[in-house]
Amino acid sequence: MACTVEEAKARLSYPEACQWLEYRQKHGGIGHTRTHYLLATLCTMFNNANGGKARLSDFIPVEISDAEQMLGMFWSPQ
Repeated sequence: MACTVEEAKARLSYPEACQWLEYRQKHGGIGHTRTHYLLATLCTMFNNANGGKARLSDFIPVEISDAEQMLGMFWSPQ
């Protein structure tokens, strides 16, 4: 679905916009920390698929050293 932001906004119904707002309030936006986590996950999977032995923590930036702590920032108990 390649379209401009304005086209996407025009196609988005009010109920669908409400669902996205509810999702974002519950799970948060992407943000830098989540982006680091997602990229680290991809790097780990790529490394392991090519015979490497990397762990997720090998690709997470130093300031975010604990993967469990990082996951806790995204998925807190409801």
